[in-house]
Formats: sequence, structure tokens, C-alpha cells
Amino acid sequence: SYWLFYIVQITEGVRASVTGEDVLEYRALVAYSSNLTDTLLFIHYLAVVLIEVRHLQPTYYIKVVRSPDGESRAYCIGQLSIQRAAVWVLERYYTEFPIY
Repeated sequence: SYWLFYIVQITEGVRASVTGEDVLEYRALVAYSSNLTDTLLFIHYLAVVLIEVRHLQPTYYIKVVRSPDGESRAYCIGQLSIQRAAVWVLERYYTEFPIY
């Protein structure tokens, strides 16, 4: 996208010089491309920060132990509320634990 805007500015400058309009100065073109570069760099840094912040959210690891015989399983459940985690663990208990 950087080169696209740069080429558009140059072609507009050439068109302006052919038609007799005010000619775009080189300094204005460099300032424009510099501002565009700074903006793209800022957007990139912002995206990196947002990606890193996303990884800071908690994920949970649960170990379920059946008390009569000590049978246990461990699950990484991610980000669930307590109610949803309880339902999820009960579903796993009924499908993955051997019958006691």
C-alpha cells in the first residue's frame, strides 16, 4: 500500500505539471510518504500489543478426582465461567470415567 500511495502522488504531480496546475514539491511528497510510513508502523505496533494482551487472559486447568476409588483426570478448559465449567466437567465425567 505504501508504494501505491507513493505512485499516486507522483502521477498526480506529473499530471499537475502537464496541465499547468501547481506542481507538487518533492518535500511534500517525502513528508506524505514519511507520515504514511509512521502511520503504518503505528498500526503494526498496535496490532502486536493487542495480540500480546489477548494472550494474557487466564486459562484454567482442572483436575477431577473421584473420591471412592481415586480415579482422576485433568482437563485444560480455557476460559469458561464456573457454571459452564461445571457442565463441561460433568459431561466429561459421564463419558470418560469408567463406571464405578
